[in-house]
Amino acid sequence: MRHLFILLLGLLTFPTFGQSLPNGLSFFYENGLKGIKNKEGKPLVPAIYDEIEAFENGRARAYREEKTGYLNLAGLEVIPVKFDFIDLFVDGRALAIQGNTIGNIDESGRWKKKLEADFIGAFENGRAIVKIKGRWGLLNNELKWIVAAKYSSLQDAGFGYYIFGEGKRFGLLDENGHTYLKAEYDSIHPFVDGLARVQRKGKWGMYHQAARMQIEPRFDFIGEFKNGEAPAGLNGRRIRIDIDGSPIED
Repeated sequence: MRHLFILLLGLLTFPTFGQSLPNGLSFFYENGLKGIKNKEGKPLVPAIYDEIEAFENGRARAYREEKTGYLNLAGLEVIPVKFDFIDLFVDGRALAIQGNTIGNIDESGRWKKKLEADFIGAFENGRAIVKIKGRWGLLNNELKWIVAAKYSSLQDAGFGYYIFGEGKRFGLLDENGHTYLKAEYDSIHPFVDGLARVQRKGKWGMYHQAARMQIEPRFDFIGEFKNGEAPAGLNGRRIRIDIDGSPIED
């Protein structure tokens, strides 16, 4: 799950707080790791954590060796640092991931609701790509399927779109499960500068992030756009086209 932790950790922004803590406690560092000492300067929590966040309601998230848990002000791990991800608690529950298990835990780290998956991607905008029983879908942070796990593949395409596969054909849907392109394309690439390359029946075109076909799939290839034009192939001839797919005359 190393890759998953890195993705999730990249989505977290550790708050920047002063070194003071309640009851005269303070953070300290040793060998690049973080701990907590009491007002006499004696370690209360040994410096074994990669990060300890600010305390809220007497608890703080702590990170060690790519795992996450919770500490209390006595320095005890009230939730063992063994989870790949724990979100903030709301009404006594938090979304958590441990290995291939995703679900809600209570404030002692016990699972209240969970499901087992083959793969769990990083949550972005409250959604994660999940593979379960060999099929791919889109799950929200309330553990509800936005897109049922029924596709042979699912990939984040950017701009709130996802590329889904049905066998050897691909389509495009959004983060709410609405289908924009049916699974009748040979290939669909993620968006770059607001455009996604699409291939249908061996021909290439470009789909715009505003949910319209910018260039109909009719070209043998389309190169990289620079200054509003790109090399392209049409019926075996090499030409240049503008952003609308119109040939540019020399």
